[in-house]
Amino acid sequence: MRWFQHITTSNQDLALKEIIEKYSMTGYGLYWICAELVGSQGKNYRIKGEKNWKKALKDLTKLSEEELKTILDEFSTLDLINKNAYKQGDLYIPKMKKYSDDYTKRSRRVFGQGSDNVRQAHLLLFNVIKSYFVSSFKERFKKEPSMDFGKDAIVVKKAMNLIKTEAMAKDLIDQFLNSEKGLRCGYSLAICFSSHTLNLYFAGQLVGEKKKPFFKGMPMTQDLKSVLVDGEWKPFAGSSKDIEYK
Repeated sequence: MRWFQHITTSNQDLALKEIIEKYSMTGYGLYWICAELVGSQGKNYRIKGEKNWKKALKDLTKLSEEELKTILDEFSTLDLINKNAYKQGDLYIPKMKKYSDDYTKRSRRVFGQGSDNVRQAHLLLFNVIKSYFVSSFKERFKKEPSMDFGKDAIVVKKAMNLIKTEAMAKDLIDQFLNSEKGLRCGYSLAICFSSHTLNLYFAGQLVGEKKKPFFKGMPMTQDLKSVLVDGEWKPFAGSSKDIEYK
């Protein structure tokens, strides 16, 4: 998690008000340090005991072990942290789910609630594919591509049932960026990994011999914006139905 929302009225939460009354700003500050630690080091809003999170809290806050235990016990009693997890030696703050950042929420919504390893693997692979697409697009077209995190991620996730490896995904991107498919439909990550593009890719028909567009026999630019008339490039104002590729 990159960040979480801190509601400005948190100090009015009944449980936190009780912590403030008993332990002043020390207790209140400790709670948010716990939240920061869970957000930066945990998974699914939880840090396992083997990560030695209590020592990290002790080093950060300079509280004694006894002071730290007393306040954490109170957090557990008031359900500010999960009681059962705390008994097992873990730090778990379920309430952080509603305060997580938009990026984390979208990632979880798109990649599902499976095991940590599976979800992290899917997300990591998507980020690798997205980065490669962006860098390849910029190198070829000298500008940033249009991206839609939600749509792109859903299409790529579905496509990865067929595109099993990173190398194959990169090869698909390379072919797509040099294909008529991208020229006609737009060079987006979602179109690159669409079912139709995949069918062309696996049939070996995505990239063939490069064809050039013509308007009624007159050469055109690849972006279909200009047509060569009597040796001069002029703005294209014709109909797409009269365009053919040779």
